[in-house]
Amino acid sequence: MDATRYRRAEAVSFTELDGEIICLNLEAGQYVGMKDVGQSIWERLDEPRPLDDLVQHVTAQYDVERDAAVSDVRAFLADLVEAGLVEAV
Repeated sequence: MDATRYRRAEAVSFTELDGEIICLNLEAGQYVGMKDVGQSIWERLDEPRPLDDLVQHVTAQYDVERDAAVSDVRAFLADLVEAGLVEAV
């Protein structure tokens, strides 16, 4: 896996509402709501983490094959980066 690390963008505000994490990038005007797996990944992005660490967390917590987890986590992070909610460092 690549050595890129991911973390929450500094311009992002977030809160928990009715069991869901709501993330808002005021500068970009983007927001995303997350539950379950997405919320679990978001909570781990409090410090820079490599893709492999996030995939290991997902496969340990949820009933998912590693290859599927790699694809899904990579796509999820790409969406968050595009929305300005997560930074690749």
